[in-house]
Amino acid sequence: MYAKARDAADRALALSPDLADAHNARGDLLQTADLDWRGAEAEYRRALELSPNDARAKFNLLPTVRVSVPPKPAVAGTPR
Repeated sequence: MYAKARDAADRALALSPDLADAHNARGDLLQTADLDWRGAEAEYRRALELSPNDARAKFNLLPTVRVSVPPKPAVAGTPR
């Protein structure tokens, strides 16, 4: 299932490296199929560089950023 999607995203990026939708698609694959949150974040950020108003990239970026940022303690002085 993911192989066809990965091939399509790779082909789209090979033909047009500045295609924001293809970076979104690759980010989706990295996040869901590979559980590569940092890679997905990079793809979503690239999509936003290419298309700053892309709502899908903004929506998809949030969970990747939340996962990659270490949580803060609820009370100051609480050990992590």
